[in-house]
Amino acid sequence: MNDLNELLRQSGYAPGSYFCFCGECGKQHVADKRARRCLECAEKRVDHVAALLAEERRKALTVKPLEWDDASDGKWSQSGTGAGWEYLIRDMGEYFLMPFPWKPPEHFQTMEEAKAAAQADYEGRILSALSDAPPCESARRSDAPAREVTVREATAEEALAQKISAELVRARTKFPGKNVTFAALVEEVGELATATFEESSYRVEEEAVQVAVMAMRMVLDGDHCFNEWRKEKGLDPLDPDARALSQEGEG
Repeated sequence: MNDLNELLRQSGYAPGSYFCFCGECGKQHVADKRARRCLECAEKRVDHVAALLAEERRKALTVKPLEWDDASDGKWSQSGTGAGWEYLIRDMGEYFLMPFPWKPPEHFQTMEEAKAAAQADYEGRILSALSDAPPCESARRSDAPAREVTVREATAEEALAQKISAELVRARTKFPGKNVTFAALVEEVGELATATFEESSYRVEEEAVQVAVMAMRMVLDGDHCFNEWRKEKGLDPLDPDARALSQEGEG
């Protein structure tokens, strides 16, 4: 008897040639005369129990705390890192600001609250990457390979994309609405040039991120300053709202 049949037997089902009624769903089925459940209900029970066991194993896992250091520039107060993730906390005077990776920034009353929120977010991301399929599902495939639980560090590209995304969220939160986006983009390119010739590689990276953010804002937010000029040229507006109105008018 293989593992799946044993699990099904413990859940109230065994194969046979008797007509039975399932004690759970009430349907008639063919099974062993002592069966309390049909095959479908027994499989669901096995999967449910396996999921509970997997959750218990997941709760038993511990994630190393983030390592916090003073940030290397004047913009951010604290930097927490772990497994390729980075959390930055900024002291705004009356509150502490932290842009979560891939999420909008949040405000906290104390540095300790901000760090606790970062740790909770970090642990959730690490634990959600772990996989433990129910035994019933894997047992159905005799050729199923042994599963390994792995956690990998983010690649350099993923870490950079995360950093740009977090800065984009921060910038759009701090400076929402209509902005002179193109002028700001040109300014950031100039600051990147200055950093390239006169400052550290860290500053070059920071300015390059700002250039990427402003380039993304040109796509997402446009620049209303050029609407009339582009209209005279027969071009559509860069401002998404104005462009949407223009398209509605054409329709």
